[in-house]
Parts: sequence; structure tokens; C-alpha cells
Amino acid sequence: EVQTNSTTVTHAFANVGNYSVVVTATNGFGAPVNASKTVVVSGRPITDVILTKSAPAAPQEDDLVSFAATISPANATQPVTYTWNFGDGSPVVVNNTSTIDHTFADPGTYTVTVTADNSFGSDSDNLVVVIGGRPITAVILTKTAPATPLANDLVSFEATISPANATQP
Repeated sequence: EVQTNSTTVTHAFANVGNYSVVVTATNGFGAPVNASKTVVVSGRPITDVILTKSAPAAPQEDDLVSFAATISPANATQPVTYTWNFGDGSPVVVNNTSTIDHTFADPGTYTVTVTADNSFGSDSDNLVVVIGGRPITAVILTKTAPATPLANDLVSFEATISPANATQP
């Protein structure tokens, strides 16, 4: 309740909803006079979302890749639902978190999409992510049989690559 001699009053409503505002005017020479107005307060819509990849700088297959969605305005009405599509055939993820980690199983170029929605507005953004293959850094060749080969014997060899999780052709 506000009492004032001014004809103008301002108020900020903290929450979404319908509010009844009542004014009572009196000057002491008669009965007080009332008027009311219903104010419908809506939520602040999301008008923009920007998707970024934070780490690693040059991801390879099976790396954990971190993404972040930044909404505008920053004070948009909560809660915000984020829908994440990684473009690799994995299930779409829906959550209330503006950051997420994802692992891409194969090298390639993927279009990651996030949609931010707060029921008053929504926006989507795409980001192209290149996932590299994991290179072979060393190879060891081992003779496996026979222990002492003779002329015309078939000799068996085995190659072992490093790292063991290098991309397979």
C-alpha cells in the first residue's frame, strides 16, 4: 500500500501474473472514491541465443566437447528449457542447463543446434563442429612365428599401433 499526494505512482511487479491495482481518492469533504485496474504482467521473452564451443580447441573422436548457450536478454524470465541436437544421430537432449558436454564417436563435420525457450519467446543457433580423427603416432612390428624361420617357411608378423584408440580406417 502506498499513500501519496501525487497523482502518479510507479511499481515494478516481480513476478508474472494478474494483479488488481486499486486507487482510493479522498479529500476529506466526502466519501472516498475507488477505481481499480487489472494489470497483466507477462514474462520477459528470450530474443536471442548464441551457441559456443569452449573446449577442446581441436576436438578428436571420443573427446568430451563442451558447449554453452548464452541467452539475451540475460534477465529473460526463468525457467529456460534448452533443446540440444548434436547432429550425429544421438538422442536430442532437453534440459534446463545452459552448458553441456558431448562425445562424438566418429570424425566428421557436425551441425550442433540449441534452442532456448522460456514459454514467452525462443530462439535457436547452430554451430558447425569439426571432429578430427585420432592419428597414429607410433607402430611396433613384432615377428610372432616361427621362433626361428627356415627357408620357405611362412613367417607371421603383428603390427601394434599407438595410441590404441587411434582412428581405425
